[in-house]
Amino acid sequence: MKFEPVGNFVRADLGRGVDLFVRRTDKFKTITLKAFLRSSLREDVTSNALLPSVLKRGTESHPTFRDVTRHLENLYGASYSADVLKIGEEHVLSFRIEVLADAFVSKRRGLFPHAAAFLAEMLFRPALDRGDRFPADVVEQEKLNLRRLIESLINNKISYASERLIQEMCKGEPFARYEYGDVADLDAIDGESLRRHHRQMMSRAPLHLFVVGDVDPRSVAETLAEALPLAERSRDTRIPPPPIQRPAARVRMVVEEEEVTQGKLAIGYRTEVMPTDDRFVALAFASAIFGGGPFSKLFKNVREKASLAYYAHSALEKCKGILLVQCGIESANFDKALRIIKRQLKDIVDGKFGDEEFSATRRALVTRMQAVEDSPAQLVNATLEGLVSGRVRPTDRVIRDIRRVRPGDVVDAARTIRLDTVYFLRAKTTAVAATPSGAAAGAAFAGRIPSDPRKRNA
Repeated sequence: MKFEPVGNFVRADLGRGVDLFVRRTDKFKTITLKAFLRSSLREDVTSNALLPSVLKRGTESHPTFRDVTRHLENLYGASYSADVLKIGEEHVLSFRIEVLADAFVSKRRGLFPHAAAFLAEMLFRPALDRGDRFPADVVEQEKLNLRRLIESLINNKISYASERLIQEMCKGEPFARYEYGDVADLDAIDGESLRRHHRQMMSRAPLHLFVVGDVDPRSVAETLAEALPLAERSRDTRIPPPPIQRPAARVRMVVEEEEVTQGKLAIGYRTEVMPTDDRFVALAFASAIFGGGPFSKLFKNVREKASLAYYAHSALEKCKGILLVQCGIESANFDKALRIIKRQLKDIVDGKFGDEEFSATRRALVTRMQAVEDSPAQLVNATLEGLVSGRVRPTDRVIRDIRRVRPGDVVDAARTIRLDTVYFLRAKTTAVAATPSGAAAGAAFAGRIPSDPRKRNA
């Protein structure tokens, strides 16, 4: 079997749309095996969101959650998880099992073959009823859990504002869909329809397998090829990269009111720079100078100097090519805060940032990239995002590119940033001194809500 270097991993084609990525390292005491099934963000997003939670409830050999738990305990307390991710305009089903490395166990052949067998069974041989359907009680329980998750997230106002911004900014685009789906779709899902969806995903969706730990790549490939029923898969469907969306003809302003003690300001910018663009590292530099940490312009000028914000930061949705800003402000300070935020970006475009700002940003970006090597999850996620975006690079290459960026490169990248949408969630009882022109109350949330509070802070 032939392996080729891809980013921080070596890659082998197992056939039938299954790619294996292995990172051999003795840095960790565990072996991590992750599987990702890629699909587009489309109408079946709610079925996608429900499927991992149903699959993790039981397999053919371990049909109940208790059976699964006991099996993992016998593997020296192995851990596993299943979830769904939104990466750019792709919906990715994520599965993970982590076991102790061979040096720390006495089992013959180690634990990895057992981990591979369990993951393969969870994906391809789930627990089913006599009608070849997912058990009705399991499906209903997980539907209820998903419904509660969706309906409760409006209480996380920071994430709510972020999600509402994305809905307004990307209306009509797949990216506007929430990764956990829509409450309105749940009633139509049952054990039979979810099983049909499962068969389609297992047969056609591109499948990426990642292994990180002290392992031999060829042995890993042989073990997984034996564990996976590859003959059941058809040719995979490749997912084309989404087109770059241009900024709106005019800036969209949306103001909504809720029972909040602090206003939530969320601002969306479009860029023309994707990770495949040579300007991307410089754009990441510009975003970091803008609002990437305590050294940034937003932190220093909006939060500290003007004392307008409880928090203020920016971040790139790099697989979508947009930049998002979030601030927590008093509702009466909307106009002033927005004006100062705009000024910070203009200063970057005009090259008004000092040597220390630039150096602090470079150090922070290098440190973040170095931290990737200290975490199996970050190693995997960085490569997965690269696969989705169409460009995978090893950590040392990215660090080298960061060190090569010059102030003029940052200015050029910042000039691609265009304001698209401003969303403001303000207190019901507080009037804003000057309501933005064109502001309108948003439509009902209709079940599309912000991210899981387990992933974002309230």
